[in-house]
Amino acid sequence: MRGRLLRLLIIVTSCERTPTDGRRCGLLLEEFVGPYYLWRDAGVEVVVASPQGGMPPLESILLVTDEANLERYQKDAEARGLLADTLRIEQICADDFEAVLFAGGVGASVDLPDDPRVQALFGAFAAAGKPAGFVGYAAAILLKLRTSSGAPYARARAVTGVTNSERRSLEPAAPSGPSLASALKRQSAIYTAAADGLSHVVRDGLLVTGQNTRSAVGVARALLDIAGQVG
Repeated sequence: MRGRLLRLLIIVTSCERTPTDGRRCGLLLEEFVGPYYLWRDAGVEVVVASPQGGMPPLESILLVTDEANLERYQKDAEARGLLADTLRIEQICADDFEAVLFAGGVGASVDLPDDPRVQALFGAFAAAGKPAGFVGYAAAILLKLRTSSGAPYARARAVTGVTNSERRSLEPAAPSGPSLASALKRQSAIYTAAADGLSHVVRDGLLVTGQNTRSAVGVARALLDIAGQVG
């Protein structure tokens, strides 16, 4: 681990409505608070960014998988201020961080995958040999990533993400269109999942994915472990 303080990055969505039917969407708050407090309690500096900057929209539902950290967040002016004033992605330089976590929520599957700044940021982390993590719906970003040869980045990589049945259970918040799990399998990813609602974290080299909201802390812990080793 480097002598200097570890700096880790969380990317969140700025999307508040699904483009097809206008349903409310956004960040699942638990996918921010769990990783944030794990890292802060480990003495890590945490920076948060989003496509538009400022306060990200929040999902209208709370899955209450991390009640203790949700309560802690509500009483924590510093954490609430950090989330309310996210940087814009173009203000971020991968050289300044040891790892990046893309938090989920339906919004993350809408605005992050096609954002060229997100794709470039991931590429910069990968080129520097730094880990990247994706929680739940944020794994949709993988569908738009390509290797230097133009092949799908997810091909032959071990991954996870929201299951088809988990997606249906989130209605009416679930996104329209093909499911994430099915899309990853169509790209020949090695997709695995646990029972709905259980934590399931998969690591493939410097790539870490978490199936759902309950997996967020596990993804953050894996990134912290890798970042310490890489640093």
